[in-house]
Amino acid sequence: MRRRLRLSPILAFIGLLVGDGSEALTIYRIGGPAPAAPASGAEIVHLSWEEASVGYGGFWQMLQVEEGRLAPVFLDPDRNIALEAPLLGGTAFGRSQGATTGEAQDRVVDGDPDTAFGKVDILGTTQAAHIGVDLGGLLPLNRIVFYPTTDKPDLLLENYRLYIVIGERPPVLVPYRFSDPETRQISIATENRSPRVEIAIPTQQAHAVMIDVGDPRARRPTDHPAWEVAEIEVYGEGFAARGSYTTRVLDLGSVSSLGQIHWRGTKDRDANVLIRTRSGADDDPVRYWRYTARGEETSFRDGQGRVLAGAVCGSQEWVQEVLLPFQRNTGPNLAPFNAWVVMKGLETLSMRAHHQSASA
Repeated sequence: MRRRLRLSPILAFIGLLVGDGSEALTIYRIGGPAPAAPASGAEIVHLSWEEASVGYGGFWQMLQVEEGRLAPVFLDPDRNIALEAPLLGGTAFGRSQGATTGEAQDRVVDGDPDTAFGKVDILGTTQAAHIGVDLGGLLPLNRIVFYPTTDKPDLLLENYRLYIVIGERPPVLVPYRFSDPETRQISIATENRSPRVEIAIPTQQAHAVMIDVGDPRARRPTDHPAWEVAEIEVYGEGFAARGSYTTRVLDLGSVSSLGQIHWRGTKDRDANVLIRTRSGADDDPVRYWRYTARGEETSFRDGQGRVLAGAVCGSQEWVQEVLLPFQRNTGPNLAPFNAWVVMKGLETLSMRAHHQSASA
């Protein structure tokens, strides 16, 4: 079943309390065409969906703009969504035995069948490798295609296992957990002779496609034939299972009284729309400290238990001789629960970094 949702302009009516005590009405309108000036003389701030998401806190996932309307990503049978993975917050990846490379992004999903990513790009003597595409979110997939360059058909994938990830977790962070219940094997080959492999599956929502390359029966690295993948193509049909859109922090300029919020659009009967707002009176919206209700005590966690953490970087010698002894002797480490909270935040780091880079 296709679930469709299109949002037209969102109208936020905000009464601003000006410094002299008088009031003025400002209307924030997001999306849609520029509105006409209201008869009341209220100020109108009109932002496109793209403009409203650029800046601190702005983010969107699995959505696209069509003629000023926000809608979930839709796949038609001929749309190779792998080419658009970076725009959706995903990426291509290639890994083996802890080694990783960015070459997969430039060669496997670039639309050029003459560039490839292969065994030599990871580790020259590796026994197995993993290569795939993180799509940035759940999409309805039904066909996966991969092949070597046209002039090297002998570098086909003779041995492979093909997986899809059906959960929300970005697999780039955990590409080796093939026993995870959210990782589903959909095809296996041990004597493939076809350079072009095309796998059709029943349409299902998936977050990523991963290929495990290598012959599990081989005992030595030299037993594995050379291989390469010029392109991984991913196709499907239907709407993304869900999408989200968050504007950047909108600075109202002074203490304000918030009024009504209206939205206009269309949706299918089975689709749901959830609109939420957050507000604060801090001069700096990046402040995460809060009072704990115990006198003047503050905490680095917010009301939902989220925690801030950082990373300490240095040479291997400095880490071994200075940092680790300091941690052992003084104990400045995250508690297990706090570490778990930070890891949950890292699950969306890839897509957030891509969007922040795109809107910089």
